[in-house]
This record gives sequence, structure tokens and C-alpha cells, in this order.
Amino acid sequence: PPISAPKPFAWKSEGRTAGGRSFQIVSVGDDGYRTLVAGSVGGNDPVALELVDQLARRLHRDSVILGGVTCTIVRSLNPD
Repeated sequence: PPISAPKPFAWKSEGRTAGGRSFQIVSVGDDGYRTLVAGSVGGNDPVALELVDQLARRLHRDSVILGGVTCTIVRSLNPD
């Protein structure tokens, strides 16, 4: 079967915080082992958000390196 072009990178809104804001998540990889990465734990820390954005984009771009692992990244655990 033909190989499909990868979907463009995009954060997905999922669930709601106590303050009513959405969590932003992205899942990359195939079935198999699952890994959860929590980005900024302290809220809107610009350095932590930049690092988690870079990680998410890198894993999305090079998802073949995950081989049998699904990585779900939560951008910020406390966006409020």
C-alpha cells in the first residue's frame, strides 16, 4: 500500500482545567509502549513551553525513531 504524507504538526485541545482552559496535547508514534511527557508543570513558564514545543515538533518530524512507542505530550499541566 502507498505511504501517506505525514499530517502537519498541531496541538490538540483536550479536556478542561478547573479554570476552564483546554489542555494542549499531541500524540506521536505507533502502537506499543506508551510514554507520557508533561511539559510545563508550573503554568506558563516560557522556557519550559519552548522546550516542550521543540520536543513535540522533533518527535513529530522524526516519528520513525520511536519504533513501537507512542509518546503523548501534554504542553502544560497547569495552563491557568
